[in-house]
Amino acid sequence: MVNYLRAIADDYKPRRASEDDLPSRLNALAEEIASKDWQLEDITVQKLLLGEHDPQYLEALDASDPTVFVHKFPHLFQSAPPR
Repeated sequence: MVNYLRAIADDYKPRRASEDDLPSRLNALAEEIASKDWQLEDITVQKLLLGEHDPQYLEALDASDPTVFVHKFPHLFQSAPPR
């Protein structure tokens, strides 16, 4: 997961000025994940919090379904217009 987030951050090319900070946010998330010694109890608590915040994300996590992001943020998955 950490390597994936870092690779996305390295390859990301923003289409709008409002998206310029995404690479730094992805790298910060990767650092947070890598720096913690996650225990099973931590994971259980975080999943409960996720379910309270966004049940759809929890369902997608339990099903290993990445398409939740495409449905929630379709504009991020559209092809860039030709230049």
